[in-house]
Amino acid sequence: RRLLESFTKSSLSELIDENESEITKTLVWELGGSQNDRALRALESIAGQESLKDLLSRNFLRVVDSLNVRLFASKVKADRPRALRAMNHMFPLCASEVHLFIPKVMATLKLAIEVEDTKVKDEAQQVWATFLGCLTPKQAGPNLISIMEILLPQFSTVGDNIIKSIQGFVEGTLQRDENSDHVAELHLLLDEFTATKREYFATILSTSPARKFTIQWLTSKATGHENSKLREAALRSLRRQLIEHRTSIMSDPFLPVLINKVLKSLSFRDEKYRQICVEVLAEIGAPDPRTIIIESSQMLRAQHQQIGSPVPDFSADLARV
Repeated sequence: RRLLESFTKSSLSELIDENESEITKTLVWELGGSQNDRALRALESIAGQESLKDLLSRNFLRVVDSLNVRLFASKVKADRPRALRAMNHMFPLCASEVHLFIPKVMATLKLAIEVEDTKVKDEAQQVWATFLGCLTPKQAGPNLISIMEILLPQFSTVGDNIIKSIQGFVEGTLQRDENSDHVAELHLLLDEFTATKREYFATILSTSPARKFTIQWLTSKATGHENSKLREAALRSLRRQLIEHRTSIMSDPFLPVLINKVLKSLSFRDEKYRQICVEVLAEIGAPDPRTIIIESSQMLRAQHQQIGSPVPDFSADLARV
């Protein structure tokens, strides 16, 4: 220590502060190895009077980036499961802060659980279980659909602890705020599940009232939601409503907006999604064009009046119909 301080002209505490991030990354990496007890004591020593969770939270993104390099880019095969073991040891040490980094962790674990290497996949499942165990239903709620999208295809192989965590999140989310938007989104996704998948949530769904979705809400989710699975679910639900309630929807003033938004969505790259868009438009068929022109003209007039520009005349369009 004296030699180091003499050589650098800095105290040991100053050296640690200046290199905190690099030291933390190194010691977290060691958590995944055989010297994890020593690495943990070293981390606690660096944290000093502040809590260990604050040290790890402050360096969380840099540490995960460093582990990602080992996990996905290292040529040493043994580095990959070790990187996941390091995460598995780190998350409980800052459990109350993990929810702040949900998107980052999910991006890493999504790729990890899809890796074909059995050892990596097994370790990834362990980390998923630990990660979910750090979250409350309220914290998981806004990300629950994405979590389910990633893990549901793995339900036949993942451990019971992962399934129970997701079941707990679903139940907690549905009970906490029955009127919130992401609860409605969750209902929509659950409605789309196959019978096999619905069995996992049968008890929960039996105590939760069914939801009725408006075509305005479905159109908004079908054409504007960031999650591809939810967009598809909303489109299919919209198609069912068109089949079951065709007469009322065809006279709904919102129909022109629905048609316009679905037509624009045909520009999406996802072929499966575009096919469902075509099916929705096919169910609408050929509505009375006068309805479309009248409703479109009313919306455009309102827009032009708002910005103070001349209002276009649609009388010629109506005369041609």
